[in-house]
Amino acid sequence: MSKVMNLGFCVKEVIKPNISLHFSFTHNRPMAFVWEMIRQFKGTKLNLDVVGTGMLEYAIALTWAGHVKKMEGAFFGETYPAPRPTKLLTTLAREEKL
Repeated sequence: MSKVMNLGFCVKEVIKPNISLHFSFTHNRPMAFVWEMIRQFKGTKLNLDVVGTGMLEYAIALTWAGHVKKMEGAFFGETYPAPRPTKLLTTLAREEKL
């Protein structure tokens, strides 16, 4: 039996509301996975706890889509063209909405 599954099926089977997701901090970003989550859960709120060393573009996209309740990490921002905080996450943190 193969353990290989397509991305859409994986998101449908694994992602549920109110779970914690841990993203590793590597040069490979889980953008395809995150965009599939956003597509499948459009119009809903997942209320995710997102954990990782760095909250990069994928975490910003999930937050923008309204799926993140809480983030835990050391860096919250963008890396291109240079590392810097992102305005969205900074504003939500100041307003205590994230």
